[in-house]
Amino acid sequence: MSVQLLLFAKAPQPGRVKTRLCPPATPEQAAAIAQAALADTIDVLSAVPAVRRTIVLSGRYPVPAGWHTVAQRGPGLAARLVHAYTDTALTGIPSLLVGMDTPQLTTALLTTAVHALGNGADAVLGPAEDGGWWTLGLRDPTCAAPSARRCTTWGRCAPPAAPACPPSTYGTGASATPGKC
Repeated sequence: MSVQLLLFAKAPQPGRVKTRLCPPATPEQAAAIAQAALADTIDVLSAVPAVRRTIVLSGRYPVPAGWHTVAQRGPGLAARLVHAYTDTALTGIPSLLVGMDTPQLTTALLTTAVHALGNGADAVLGPAEDGGWWTLGLRDPTCAAPSARRCTTWGRCAPPAAPACPPSTYGTGASATPGKC
């Protein structure tokens, strides 16, 4: 199955990332933790076959070889997520998005999500124990836009996926298997 992998990330700059760890950590220590999490996530995503790998980035960060980058845009998290999908959409290619701080991420979990999209799921969601999610995949990434409506086989129009699914919260970190959203 062909898929685009999206990494939703914030540049690991002191004072901009992992601020809830300060104190007891210093801003520099928090940024080092964020850098390590981002590097681990890039390693896992790089190990999964993909048509394209794109970092959807807030700030500046060196883009790994073979990766693309797109700037995050929008006034809030929901808008930035929507634009992550619509700004990177490739015709006929599903997009699977993960955050930079996803310690439970494995190639097996990503492969399960990719296969679900390939087997006809319109969306996949990797739920986290805290009620949030660690991945959201869309078979048609343009459906993330608030103006997008797609008709189901029953003739009803379904709302876009991204704004309706809450992101992870402070306690995220549990392993979960993606399912249909």
